[in-house]
Amino acid sequence: MQLSDGDLVVASIELDKTSFWVASAYMAHDKDVPPDGFRTLAEEAAFKNKPLVASCDANAHNLMWGSTDTNARGESLLDFILGNKLSVLNLGSEPTFITKSREEVLDITLASDMFAHKIKRWRVLKEKSYSDHRYIEFEIDLKTPQRSQSWYREHIGDSSSLVE
Repeated sequence: MQLSDGDLVVASIELDKTSFWVASAYMAHDKDVPPDGFRTLAEEAAFKNKPLVASCDANAHNLMWGSTDTNARGESLLDFILGNKLSVLNLGSEPTFITKSREEVLDITLASDMFAHKIKRWRVLKEKSYSDHRYIEFEIDLKTPQRSQSWYREHIGDSSSLVE
């Protein structure tokens, strides 16, 4: 199945016996959000149980990812994110888009819920990108184990022993 198109680039990565998809997506301000290609990507990743990390120029505002306000595009995109078991990885409200007259968080980083715990040190860089968008940097820690319910019982205690 071909997942890349003019506004979406997808790569399959295999490192340390972990396989996942990474994507870069442009979501045009004058089209539905998310675009069909990104919808297909998220659905295919979920169907194949394939972890996904996506950096998106979403052209959408939502307080959830640090924008100064929420618009209809941002509401629609957040509904999609939550409905498709994706997590927003943005931290804080450092602008990702800057022009002479405007600063806003328009770029978001998403990950499959099952993979989000592996994303570490997400940040917007201060260095010049020679674009109106700023660089975003994060690390993928493949050594971080996913904590299971049994881990919590072993290290935290059985929740049935909590005082009601």
